[in-house]
Amino acid sequence: MKNITHNSVKRCIGILCLIATTVIQSCKTERLDGGNFVEPTDKSVVAFSLKKPDNTTFRSSDISTTIGADTIKVYVPGQTDLTKLIPDISIRAHAITPANETVQNFTKPVKYVVKAEDGSTKTYTVVVKLSPLKNIVFAGSNNKVFYAIDAIDGQKIWSYSDQKNFCYSSPIYYNNTVYAAADNTLYAFDAASGKVNWTFDTGNKIKAAPAYDNGVVYFGSYDHHFRGLDAVTGAVKLDITEPDDLNTTASIVNGIAYISSSTGSVYAINLSKATSTRIFKTGGAVAGSSPTVANNVLYIGSDDNNMYALSSGSGQLKWKLGTDGISAGFTHPFVTGGVVYFGTAQSMDTTSTALGSMYAVDANTGSVIWKALEHKGFYSSPIVSGNSVYATCFDSYMYALNAKNGSVLWKSLIYPNSNTTSTLAEGYVFVGGGTGNLYALNANTGATKWTFPMPGNTFTSAPCIIGSTGLVYGRQTN
Repeated sequence: MKNITHNSVKRCIGILCLIATTVIQSCKTERLDGGNFVEPTDKSVVAFSLKKPDNTTFRSSDISTTIGADTIKVYVPGQTDLTKLIPDISIRAHAITPANETVQNFTKPVKYVVKAEDGSTKTYTVVVKLSPLKNIVFAGSNNKVFYAIDAIDGQKIWSYSDQKNFCYSSPIYYNNTVYAAADNTLYAFDAASGKVNWTFDTGNKIKAAPAYDNGVVYFGSYDHHFRGLDAVTGAVKLDITEPDDLNTTASIVNGIAYISSSTGSVYAINLSKATSTRIFKTGGAVAGSSPTVANNVLYIGSDDNNMYALSSGSGQLKWKLGTDGISAGFTHPFVTGGVVYFGTAQSMDTTSTALGSMYAVDANTGSVIWKALEHKGFYSSPIVSGNSVYATCFDSYMYALNAKNGSVLWKSLIYPNSNTTSTLAEGYVFVGGGTGNLYALNANTGATKWTFPMPGNTFTSAPCIIGSTGLVYGRQTN
């Protein structure tokens, strides 16, 4: 064993002091951050996110951030209030100003100054932008409220209250605006915030959905007028008076608006010439069967217990199908794949209690392919997607039927109003129930995804939905 001399001890002490000095100097020039040493000149923003005004987080799919050299861009959902957002920032530096988690108004770019350990600074400009609107359900009710609801979780986004019923006319959406009627007033709402852009009052009820074409919103009302309003301003662009109540939604094809009336007349209105021609009259009233036009053929049902197919150009009858003494005048037909799907309601004979059925008929000949749920009664309008037909029924159920043969795929007891129409969007059926709830039902199984309460409400109109990609799903007739 070697002896340790006094000189060797002195040398060891000297070496240790040198190491200690080096470590101390190193601690002065570098800062430990998350297990990594940070350069004293580092002024990095490593993560930037935002929280809602109530301090809850956005869904990860709803927010995206890009951090550039000196600019940070953040996209948030289109309906977000930018005035009270809470930043959540991670930095590799000494400090940031304004401080993290300080409420900010991001309607304009906000500058953040990051200070390094050595005192140097760097400025980042944060720009927050609204993404296109998506995942929103718009629905009216007769509890005098119009709603925007999150399509994913069923939470309210905004609501508008007035002393009018929003339940009869289905809303439509175009260019960040929702158009919805309540009693005798047509509203144009900012879709993101619910702000009323404009209103238009008619002389009587509006009971059908408006239609949009080339920057103009068209609709009929019980004051016998068919109007076209500028979609942005609400200014009148077209006003035609008919001899009877206009209680259905216009189908607009190649500049011609086809609309039916309460007396069973079918009108073709040339929008550019502002002229109207009655091209057909059924043998009874039309309570709500809006015309459907497909492949130059117009389909319409009537209280005279017939479904009609007409030439859309001339109004010439191509075929008519008797519906066993039951009114076909309440629901508008859905045409797809060469098949017309429609329901019949009940006998108009006051001495009869007979109820109708769901039909699938050949669009070219009018021959019946199948008839299902006989004597159940359908005031609602069917919607069709793939191999499924969806409709609410007089017996309190929402049904999904096989489109090929009419067999029942599933049914859900939601107690809908007799003429409640649903909307299908991205695998879910959105429909109002008589329980005072709006339902999101799985289109394959009928299972409830969520319900949204609308106390005291009875639904009849179909919701309008903006899907996950911005695609709009609404009143579906073809």
